[in-house]
Amino acid sequence: MTNLSLKEIFNIIKEEYKPFLTFDKIEFIDNLDYDNFFKYRDDIVLPYLSISGDSYYLKKESPQLEQLFFMALSLLCGNLNPLKVELILLEVKKIISKYLGEITNFYQELEIANIIKDGLLKDVPFNVIFLESDIEIFNYLVSEKGYKIAKLYVETSYEMQKKVLNQGEFNPFKYLEIANDLNFDDICDRLYNFINTRVI
Repeated sequence: MTNLSLKEIFNIIKEEYKPFLTFDKIEFIDNLDYDNFFKYRDDIVLPYLSISGDSYYLKKESPQLEQLFFMALSLLCGNLNPLKVELILLEVKKIISKYLGEITNFYQELEIANIIKDGLLKDVPFNVIFLESDIEIFNYLVSEKGYKIAKLYVETSYEMQKKVLNQGEFNPFKYLEIANDLNFDDICDRLYNFINTRVI
């Protein structure tokens, strides 16, 4: 897979998502110390990238490009939870395909994100991953899509968090490693039932 520097990755994200980024987030990208961003550790097993407090640790082996794109984009997306992480992953795959013409499969796309994006968030003018919290997303979706869709989004996010927190403290990188092993069938069924009985 094509090698890009972390600075190049952030610049691609800035170019792609500038209309959604606040001044503070653009300033963050422009002033980031890319040479000293990571701290290196040998004791990381999975994933290659790890967060501890405000520090990002990297195993000395080079991570996959998809992992770096995911890390860079997630830094600009406020409070992370399982649903937002999945939506970010969809964006990462789209960016890599658009800018590099490559298909990436390090992390598998997850069904809930596809249902939410295509069924509930279709045609919304603002990309909700850049809103800071589920409360902001709820308020935004009420104005754009109505109360029922906003409520379903937040309920889905909450139910996913409940299942994931049973696995221990939430870490977005670890979540992507285990997500396909979690059973979200009940959540998917509820989303499909809503979409199939309502014209969105």
